[in-house]
Amino acid sequence: MGRMPRSRIVETAPPPSLTRFATAPLSVALRAERLLQASLSAQVDVVGTGTGNAAFRYVGPTAAGNGSGSTWANRAQWSTLTFQRGLTYYLMAGNYTARTYNTSGTAPITIRKATAEDHGEDASGGWTNSMATGVCAFTGTHEFASSFWTFDGVTGGGPGAWTSGHGFECTQTSPSAPVFRMSGGNNIFVRHVKLIGMNSAGTSGGSAGNDGFAVVNFSTGQGSSFTASHCWFFGIGRCPVWAPSTGAIGHTIEHSYVDRFNFGSSVHGEVASTYGSTGTSCVVTWRWNIITDVQSTGGLQWSATGSNKTAEFRVYGNVFYRPASRTWAPAANGCIGGWTGNPNGDRETWHNTKVYNNTFYNCTGSYVQPDVEMVIEVPSGNDWRNNAFFNSATQNWQHVNLHNYNHFIASGGTWGEANGTSATGGDPFVSASGLDFTPASNVIPPGIALAAPYNVDMFGNVRDPANWTRGAVQKV
Repeated sequence: MGRMPRSRIVETAPPPSLTRFATAPLSVALRAERLLQASLSAQVDVVGTGTGNAAFRYVGPTAAGNGSGSTWANRAQWSTLTFQRGLTYYLMAGNYTARTYNTSGTAPITIRKATAEDHGEDASGGWTNSMATGVCAFTGTHEFASSFWTFDGVTGGGPGAWTSGHGFECTQTSPSAPVFRMSGGNNIFVRHVKLIGMNSAGTSGGSAGNDGFAVVNFSTGQGSSFTASHCWFFGIGRCPVWAPSTGAIGHTIEHSYVDRFNFGSSVHGEVASTYGSTGTSCVVTWRWNIITDVQSTGGLQWSATGSNKTAEFRVYGNVFYRPASRTWAPAANGCIGGWTGNPNGDRETWHNTKVYNNTFYNCTGSYVQPDVEMVIEVPSGNDWRNNAFFNSATQNWQHVNLHNYNHFIASGGTWGEANGTSATGGDPFVSASGLDFTPASNVIPPGIALAAPYNVDMFGNVRDPANWTRGAVQKV
């Protein structure tokens, strides 16, 4: 049976600033967000079937009934669907082909997996819980070419479910095409998605490849601002995130898990290739993620492009983790670094990396910081504090303008930091193999308190200013 009608509130996934757990209860702020979404959706209340909320549409791989999408019994067919602003589209489990999302307007559009607990407000009796069994499996490239979209698998990902339960699975097997192409628009949210690549090296080097997210508009040079949360990057053929046109605003990757990616002699890979920022307030953020592969060019590669040296790269609350069973091939430019070989271009401008409260665990085979020969321009604004290093290859820090309050365990000593601390051995974390990087004891001395947004860890714990834990997870 469908759910009985209730008040006309469009339920969307929590905004990225509020999403901390896949199954967390609604907060006051989230309820306010949903009320705002409902007020926008009320402007397009056009169907009025008498069986549910007209701001919802019900969708399957094939149509049923009259195909209008007004009820589950009359569900619309995904491939022929015309999107309308202000609506939420519930998708039953099944196999789908990726679409291009370019509907004009500013009222949000939400594409959401239907679950037994939340499948809209159709009271006509067309719903059965078997329609939620399994995932929504997409093939091809999803292209976002306009603003105000939410693409939400609803379940899976993040703490406790890093590599399980994702409601949407999106696969791209082409060696020269990404899973998601962000070609224009802002305020785009991709949540609870497993991104699956070709599981081998793609064939494209300097242009489009088998990436997770390709943030680029080849005609204008402008990318999209977007947030990806609770995602799992699996078997990507080059870069989990390739952003040569980062644009004026930037993007955020949070609560996501980066698995093994692929590369070859002519197809260099890295976790993120990020440059091309055009706005003076551009901010790119990686927060609350677990990154388990750093190879080829390296990990998070960044350049505050050319004349725009005010853009920021914020990396906080992440875990860089090399599992004991995995070998990292030497990465040219570090877990967090930039590029070489472009002396007259725009990629040797390494500025404004804000690297706070990360844990680097067993990061051997790759230096944590950029290679000492990397930057040909004098770096500025690089600030690394409150990080914890365990059995990781650090070096002389010459490109990091400010580094202090870091803790080093079998990682080369304190490197001259006035408030740096070190130990020769001893694993202080609860369970690396269980992906729990909470300190098991107080053997890591407290660091220095930082302002918001750096005062919250991946579990939603607010850091104690008087006992600020160094590393990704606050000990509570």
